[in-house]
Parts: sequence; structure tokens; C-alpha cells
Amino acid sequence: MIEGEGWVRAPEAAAPTRAAGLERRRLVGAVLASVALAACGGGGGSGEDVDTSSGGAGPGEPAGGHPSEGHYAVEAPTGTAASDLAQWRKWAAQGYAWLGTVGTPDGESGHLYLKTNVARAALEYDRQAWDPADRTELTNALNARGAQGWRFKASVVADPRALPVQPQAVFVRAAAGGLAYHYEARTPQATVAAFLAELNAQGERGYAFRGGWVDRTGRDGASLYEKRSDGVRYAYRAETVAPLPGSRAALEDLLRREGRQAGRYLGTYAVGSGFIALFEQRSDDRSPIEYVVEAVPDDESLQDLQRWLNERAAAGLFHLMDLAIEGTARVRVAARQRVLAHPLSGPVYP
Repeated sequence: MIEGEGWVRAPEAAAPTRAAGLERRRLVGAVLASVALAACGGGGGSGEDVDTSSGGAGPGEPAGGHPSEGHYAVEAPTGTAASDLAQWRKWAAQGYAWLGTVGTPDGESGHLYLKTNVARAALEYDRQAWDPADRTELTNALNARGAQGWRFKASVVADPRALPVQPQAVFVRAAAGGLAYHYEARTPQATVAAFLAELNAQGERGYAFRGGWVDRTGRDGASLYEKRSDGVRYAYRAETVAPLPGSRAALEDLLRREGRQAGRYLGTYAVGSGFIALFEQRSDDRSPIEYVVEAVPDDESLQDLQRWLNERAAAGLFHLMDLAIEGTARVRVAARQRVLAHPLSGPVYP
């Protein structure tokens, strides 16, 4: 563990339960100055995470009941922005949330959707042209939408076949109305100590770290923070790691130790000249998180992936991310927790 760094215990927030975000997958190459986003945490689709326990477990206690179950679906991308948006809205009308776009080594791709058995508000999706010139333009655009309950989910390409590239922003909100959101962008920190100090100072103010942003020139970047109107606070800590997890056993040990302390794994980040595994703890849920790590077959198809996801979701285990480990191996991480988290929204980079 980083020397001198521990969980910062924020006062318990009086927060409604919400429907959170389990992240999609793989290391992401979004580099922002000294901080490179490897896998970022998602947020709740409606903005209100869902407590899936039946017994109301307290801080540090096991979940009081069997967590939520879910079902994953995959449908091929349409190839156009308007048609993809129509597809997301079609699935949203059936209670599903769009998680992102998944692919296989053989070139298959599909939009991944998740529906859980926990009641929550239906979702709405929207897209808009997206190419902020600087941090001010970035936060102004996000805060204008956030005040209306729209939460930033992802930056995507309008049409993968079109040149020049036309980026768009994806926003999601609860159809019946939900939380409001506010965003801040900070200069990336050059050292682990400074980064953790900023994370925990922001977390005490109710701002959760949501990854990195780079301007259109690639010369200026920022750490992006999001604050929800429910009063939840956040604490962060990190462990020095290699660029890739050294082994499956080492990753399992790390996740087991942090999971016992309600640490939500956000991924591996480059800070300065080193790498850290970053974990987030929320003031509204300090119950343990169970992580499961399994090998990913080299010849996995989309049908195989969907089968794997649904077998685990039937047992309350939801996909968090795929990671490359030492050599050429890949592993898949799933998690079971009291407050269900899956990437219904938040800046997810599929």
C-alpha cells in the first residue's frame, strides 16, 4: 500500500440508494499529461444506486441477502449515430442499459446491454457533437447538461466509417427524473502523493474521480470529477503495481484485500513514472465487495461472452473489466456487492 495512505473516513451521507456502475473492460489508452486512464469507474444509470441486500448490512458487514441478478444482451452496432441511438432507446424501453461496445479477437463487435431484477427508473439516452477546445468549454458543456439530470457516459465516434472523425458525447438520465450533476476539471498531478491528496480532498467535497480528458490538440489534459446531488462522499487509496498485473494470483490477492475494506477497483493508472491500482470507497456503502477473477479464452466469441456474463449474473456477479496480465494472458474480473454497481453511466470508454 502507498506509504502513509489509508481510507479517509468521510461522515456518513444521508443519500438515497441508487443504481451504480460496474465498468466495462480492458485497459484504455486515454492519456492525460501525467495520468493515464486504464479502466475507469462507472456510475449509476438513474443516478440512484440500488441496495440489493435484504438485511440492510451496515458499514463493514457482509451483505444481508442475495444480490441482484441480471441479464446481458448483445446486438450488432448499426453503423450510424442516429440508428445506434434508436437501438439504445429501444433496449432502454425494455429495462436494459447500454454498457458500451464489446469486441472479440476475430473482429466481432456488438453493443452490450444489461437488465437487472432491481427496480429502477427507465433510462433516456442522448448524443451531441463533442469536441471541447479547453477545460472551460468541457465543464460548461457538462454542467449545462448535468443541471438537467443528464450524466456524461462516454465519448464515441458518430460514424466509424467517416473521415474526418466526428466525436460525440453520450448522456444518460432517469426518464422519471433523478439527480443533478456537477463537473470539475483539474490539472493532472505529477506524483502519486499529490494525486491521492487531490482525490481525497475532492472526495470529501462529494466529487468522485471519473477519469481523464485530453483536448483536441492532445497538448492539454485534465482529471475529471463528478458530483451528484445526493451527498455521497468518496475516499481513495492506491497500491503501487507494475504496468500489467504480474499474475492472476497477485491480482486476486490485491482485490481480496481491498474488497474486504469495500474498495471498488477503478483500474490501473500511470502517475508520473509509476503505476498504481486505484480503489474508491463510498460513504453510503462500506460493505465488503467480492471479486472473482477468471481466465478469458483466446478464441472467445460474442456468443461465448454473453453466455459467460449471464451465467455469472444469475449468481449476482457482474462484469467489471477485462485485464491483460503477464505474458499474453487476459483475465476477466466480476464483482458482487451490496450496492449494485454497473456502468449505466459515467464516462465509460468502451
